[in-house]
Order: sequence, then C-alpha cells, then structure tokens
Amino acid sequence: RDWSSDVCSSDLGSHCITAIATDNSGGTTTTSCVTISVAGDPLPTCVITAPANGTNYSAGATVNISATATDNGSIASVEFFVDGVSLSIDNTAPYTAVYTAVTGAHTLTAKATDNVGGQTTSAGINISVGANTPPTVSITAPSNGASFFYPNSVSIAASANDVDGTISYVQFFVNGVAIGTDASSPYTLNWTSVIGNAVITARAVDNLGAQTFSSPVNITIIDPNAAPYK
Repeated sequence: RDWSSDVCSSDLGSHCITAIATDNSGGTTTTSCVTISVAGDPLPTCVITAPANGTNYSAGATVNISATATDNGSIASVEFFVDGVSLSIDNTAPYTAVYTAVTGAHTLTAKATDNVGGQTTSAGINISVGANTPPTVSITAPSNGASFFYPNSVSIAASANDVDGTISYVQFFVNGVAIGTDASSPYTLNWTSVIGNAVITARAVDNLGAQTFSSPVNITIIDPNAAPYK
C-alpha cells in the first residue's frame, strides 16, 4: 500500500518500515526493517540581482528591480517590497518590478513562494534617493551683442549638462517664442532672422523633467536698406 507522510507533523525523521504476513491458519511472519528518512520540503531561494547594494538615484528616477528564485519544485510567485511595503508580484521568471524613486534611504527585498507554500525572503538591498539636480545650459553662439545683416541665417548653439542624469533635449527661443529643439549634443539650430533686436534663450530639460533656462543673448539684425547702410 501507499503511505503519505505529513511533513508538518512528527513523521519527519527516520522511520522503520516492516510488513507482517498472516496465513490462513493465523501464523505470522514479520519482515526485516527497512529504514527510510522523511525530510520537509526545502524552502525556495531568492536573491535580488539588481540594483546593486548602495546604488544612488535621483527622486523620480525609475528603479528597475530584478530577482532570481529557485526551488526543488517550482516557484509560484515572487513578491517585491520597498521598506517592507508590497510593491508588486511577479508570477513568471524573469522576476522583475519597477519602483519610482522617492527621496530618502530605502531597503528593497523580494519574497519567493514555492508550489507548496514555502517562502523565503531575500537579503535587503539598500538604495539612496536624493533630490534631482536641475540641468545647466548656456548659449555659446552667437555672442552677446553680435550684429547680423538681414537676410541671414543665424546659427545658434548651446551647451547643456546634467550632473545626475541626462539631457532629454534643448529648446531654443527668440523673443520668448519657441523656434525649435535639439535632442542630441552638440545642441544647435539655424534661425531665419528678422530685422530688429532679438533676445535668444535656451531651455534644457533633463531625463526627469527638471528644466533650466539660459541667460539671454541679445543680438541685432540690421536692415541693409536703412541708413547709414543704404
């Protein structure tokens, strides 16, 4: 016959199994002992593989979390936590979660549950989230006070930098009106000039949406038909 051990009870451990044969006259014979060992179901393993412990982020950044989990049976789910609060559950490998960073120090953990309900929580991964530093931007051409004769295509250039992220794009303005954007360095734009004074500015936007305007550059577009040029 079949015997099902109860791994939650005293059935755990070593056991001696025998069989007794009884004939039609009531005679009996007992077999020799066969020793077996009953062990509980091993708990799953769970490890956070990303991000690395001690990683720094800016507020608003996307934190991509991943974990590995194994079991002698199968993994039913991996649940992710931030500071002990459930973030999300992934039932299929590769096990991942996404966290939008909030200012402060945080601990990330993951809990694997196997097919019979065994659970293991990973070691904690510590991350630090600081305030996002806005980008810097300045117009490098034309120079302040420069003059151009009309008609002329004025080449505008700007430099932009972000110490804790990347520049998404630089937008250019003339007299407060947007004239175009450039999403890759070097950030440049050609403007078809209009007679008169022009104030050129640039706006840099970083990967988290923070923005900074440059100092203005003033130029003059001269009418060649006006005195004293005519």
